[in-house]
Amino acid sequence: MLLSDKPIYKRENDLLNRADFASQLAQSLSNHSDEDSLVIGFYGKWGSGKTSTINMMLEKLEESVQNDVQEKYIIIKFNPWNYSGQHQLISRFFEEVSYNISDNDGGNLEDLGHKLHLMSKIISPAKYIPGISQFGELAEKLLTSAAETFNAVNQDQSLEDIKSEINKELVKNEIRLVIIIDDIDRLQPNEMSEIFQLVKTVGDLNNSIYLLSFDKDVVANSLSKSLDRNGYEYLEKIIQIPFEMPVIDKQDVETILFNDLDRILEGVQGFDRTYWTNAYLDGLKPLIKNLRDTKRFTNLFGMKYNVIGTEVNPVDLIIISVIEVFLPELYKIIKDNPDLFVGATDRSDLGNTKEQQSERYKKIIEQVNEHLPFDISRLLNRIFPKTESFVRNMHYGHTWLSDWRQKKRICSPDYFETYFKLSLPKGEISESDMSDILESTSNVEGFSIQFQKLKDEGKLKRFLERIEDYSLKIAKENVKNIIMVLLNRGDSIQKVSKGLFSYEMTPYLIYRLIDKFPEQEEKYNLLYEVIEKANNSIDTTVQFLFLLEKDISKEDDPNLPDEKMKISHAQLIQLQELACKKIYSWLDENEFVETKNLPFVLYRWKEWNSEPSEINKYISNRTKDDIQLLSFVIGVMHEVKSQSGDNYTIETTQDLNPEVISDFMDIEVVYERLEKIKEEADDLTEKQGVLLQTAIDKIQVYLSRQEKRLGKP
Repeated sequence: MLLSDKPIYKRENDLLNRADFASQLAQSLSNHSDEDSLVIGFYGKWGSGKTSTINMMLEKLEESVQNDVQEKYIIIKFNPWNYSGQHQLISRFFEEVSYNISDNDGGNLEDLGHKLHLMSKIISPAKYIPGISQFGELAEKLLTSAAETFNAVNQDQSLEDIKSEINKELVKNEIRLVIIIDDIDRLQPNEMSEIFQLVKTVGDLNNSIYLLSFDKDVVANSLSKSLDRNGYEYLEKIIQIPFEMPVIDKQDVETILFNDLDRILEGVQGFDRTYWTNAYLDGLKPLIKNLRDTKRFTNLFGMKYNVIGTEVNPVDLIIISVIEVFLPELYKIIKDNPDLFVGATDRSDLGNTKEQQSERYKKIIEQVNEHLPFDISRLLNRIFPKTESFVRNMHYGHTWLSDWRQKKRICSPDYFETYFKLSLPKGEISESDMSDILESTSNVEGFSIQFQKLKDEGKLKRFLERIEDYSLKIAKENVKNIIMVLLNRGDSIQKVSKGLFSYEMTPYLIYRLIDKFPEQEEKYNLLYEVIEKANNSIDTTVQFLFLLEKDISKEDDPNLPDEKMKISHAQLIQLQELACKKIYSWLDENEFVETKNLPFVLYRWKEWNSEPSEINKYISNRTKDDIQLLSFVIGVMHEVKSQSGDNYTIETTQDLNPEVISDFMDIEVVYERLEKIKEEADDLTEKQGVLLQTAIDKIQVYLSRQEKRLGKP
């Protein structure tokens, strides 16, 4: 049984004694009875279990609501990373809150949802806010920039008036909002401060509790740079109640490790506990540091043991599995150099060959120890006795071979190969295969073939994760070929999924690989050439240029000299102009629905084009045909992942944000045409029919809300 690395959702699945902490956190939320907004900070390093703890906290909170009918909570999970770089975090936040409230309580809170949605429209043009004590200035800016929206609603209402109405509704309906904001530490510095300003100024609604989850050091250091002030002091002004993730007790991790090994080795015969204890203390213990390490190791070991467990020594299999997981380079060295590790010491060969072997071994130990807090030679001497002869006057003669063979030891020439018979876990790439792939990057055709092979074998994501580790060893010309293939084939690569969240990895990889070319002009010439030749993908190019645009904007470091940026602003403009031509060509040759991340591509096309109105004209002309209109509407829909109740499965459905259509077409006309297609079309597939109905329903709700806000009957 393989162990999952996904966050847990229930306290009964807690293995690290964090359920009590999660319950205390839930109790803190329940005990908050003031009408004033409360901001809780939840600090923890990446991988420390924040998400699991939040899930257990929400489970406890839902239990308290079920036990007390007087308590009403609306739980809203807002992940700002989904909107990073769009300059609309605050408006998207209120949109999210609006939809969550409107869908609760059988529609009784729809009016409150309308007011929150109005707030999102008023705030959407806002500029970033420099400080937390300037709400008056902020309101003035918002009112000025949103005058058109205000005139359409009520000239006498102010932002404060709308907030006051919202606050009254929340208190009147005895509704408490629990708002979880995660992944703050993944945002750009200015976006981090925008989130904090949101909860302290615009979003400080009555009966609202914010739980902000992030790595405190990462955020504080980033704020210190972007705001030119002490980031830790800044957070103290925002966070009213700080919670630190409890430190993982190493004994708990050790207990889980031993329990998992007991489960895997149940019924094993001849387990040498003394040998195991010495090996564990010599080097295994410091390598397995947390629960994630435990799961990685036991998954691999369990799979290997199920296949070859009866053919090998269980302790040796444990040791070599730990080395494979945490010291893969050493694992390959052992596998490829049996003359250094296997068999007895040959006393007839104590001359030059022995000296050469000793030098090779010492060099290996020196390289491995550079990255370890302990001396790996102690563990290797124990599992491969022959290696002791390279560091001290200790020799194991041929009389030992019989004993090692009987115990099925890895140091026995008769059993050494058995330990390496099992193939790597699915999706993993061996070092020898990695070398072959890297050799193929000497030409585009060869690497394209390897790329397709990796994709067919389900190993492409793993290759993309590992290739950066080899970037220093790859020739510049080969890096160019890699980037060429990635840009040309990048749209065929699936997003990397992390539970409910996902991200595109290819643009980020290209973004880092171009640093192989130190000069701006060199980078620019390379990028212009590969973008011009990339005809099989478009989203990867657009995503990559969007990343470059962030670099040019100096969001991370406003004081960064122009010459230190990857390319100049003028060069970026030229690349964006080239991208616009590529987008046009792509859409002319491909259906809308075949374009990956179509809304993102279209928005960037409009943003980078010298004549933005031409984009809307192009789409209007292209969608005059009903088939093309349906292709466009389905193309701009997006995946929604959800998980509810006791359902452990993450469900994926298609959803539509009608405003995307409204930004490019007359949405009322689109709605009428979709209704007509539904009535007249008799050749739609079942999937097309479902998506068409989803689009009609979403647009209908959107139009009715628009009419209500504008006071139409």
